[in-house]
Amino acid sequence: MQIIQSLVELIDVSGTTELEDRIELSFIASDVQRLEGDFERLITLGIIRLTIDSEPDELWSELDGIEGTIRCTVIIDKERLLNNIIDINVDNDVNQILFITENFLNEWINSLESPFCSDNPLYRNEKTILWVKNLSERFIGPSLSIIPLDQQDGELFSDVVTGLPSDIDIRSQVHFLSIDSVKVDPIRFKLPDSASEVDIFKPIFKSYEKLLVSTLIKEYFASNKVIVSGIKRISLSIIDDSSIYSVNLGNIKLLEGAVSWVYVERTETRLLLMMDRISLDLPEDGFLLPSIYQHLEQAFDQARCRYEFVIKDRKEAHAKELADLQKDIKAATDSYSKSTHELISGFLKDALSTIFILAIALFSRLIGKEDLLRSENVYWLFYFLSAYLIFSAFVRILFDKLSLRLSLSDLNYWKDTTRNHMSQQELNNHINKRTKPYKRLYFFSTISIAVIYIALAYFSYNLPNLMVSHNENSDLVVPAPAPVLKNDIVVSNELQTSK
Repeated sequence: MQIIQSLVELIDVSGTTELEDRIELSFIASDVQRLEGDFERLITLGIIRLTIDSEPDELWSELDGIEGTIRCTVIIDKERLLNNIIDINVDNDVNQILFITENFLNEWINSLESPFCSDNPLYRNEKTILWVKNLSERFIGPSLSIIPLDQQDGELFSDVVTGLPSDIDIRSQVHFLSIDSVKVDPIRFKLPDSASEVDIFKPIFKSYEKLLVSTLIKEYFASNKVIVSGIKRISLSIIDDSSIYSVNLGNIKLLEGAVSWVYVERTETRLLLMMDRISLDLPEDGFLLPSIYQHLEQAFDQARCRYEFVIKDRKEAHAKELADLQKDIKAATDSYSKSTHELISGFLKDALSTIFILAIALFSRLIGKEDLLRSENVYWLFYFLSAYLIFSAFVRILFDKLSLRLSLSDLNYWKDTTRNHMSQQELNNHINKRTKPYKRLYFFSTISIAVIYIALAYFSYNLPNLMVSHNENSDLVVPAPAPVLKNDIVVSNELQTSK
């Protein structure tokens, strides 16, 4: 902190102009010649730049040898100063701003851009630290912290879960129709409750309040024109900037609780329940702040009570819709089961008929009627049988497939048309989850039966040729005649003589 002490001594004897990125000091040489700070080191570190009689100079010692009435200036670079006086590591996504004087801090806060303007300094980074000299207390928020320079030890940001919506969440409910670049992120302006007692920080609370109430509107055109939609649709301004309006911490906490409740789940339903009552009581072309506080507590309680009944009814309706869906899915899966059964049953009948005809062909060979196999009619019989098997398999599979596809199409169409309590993804998940096993069974059955049909058709087509070829090969084997012995001839002649 020796650097700060040296600069404070210099600031005390100088005319000071503090800006966001630098501090400009103006003095005469005689005012600083008696100071004992290590200003040479400050020049070396690049924290300050010295100008003597409008000429830049890099040696502080030059001031000792000039006339005391010479006008001098010093520019203090705040970024370099922060890098040399902050003893803790700060993430790159943190915007750090240094304030040497409380007056400039007050001016800076009061001159901030509108909290709806994306160019507001508190939107530059995800988080912001305001380092303030001579501040007596630390104010640690989730994204905005105000910390004394001499109290660097400790946490930089609070990890309390606020439940506040992000800019993305808000844009999902509020339509921004402004021609300017708009950003709405209340957490960037949230300070601890204790900071509301410090007058200098009240403008930040006022900005925070504006952002909170803007999350409850339906359309945003500008700060002086927003649309609230409930039972009535009315146009208002967010706040009357010309009126004297003091920040009330109790009102802010009530508004904060209402906003957190609205955006925790089923935001569209909760927001509508909240704004139904408020839209009835607020005057057209009036102001949301502070008028909304007259009706907010009652509207908040009423919305929470009504929400329980709405959700209960929705759950019962959802359960009924789910039960109806299960019945329809069961009908669709029964169609798959029936088609699979009929496909297998038809295959068994065709296979039995084929085996019977083949058995007749084999039987004709066994009883010695090989001429029957060489008949031309038999060839046409087996050709017709093989063609029938192919045609039968094709027709069965095709018409079953078309019928099942139409059945699922009807299920998807009517359920998508009549659904009120489930999303398209949820509907598809239920249908796919229950029909997938039946589809898989039908697919494998179809493939297996088609392969067997083709095998039977091929065998039937080639059976006559196979049987004839086998018979011809059998006819080539002629048994040799038995040898005739001489004694047998003699005996035969004697028998003829005796007769």
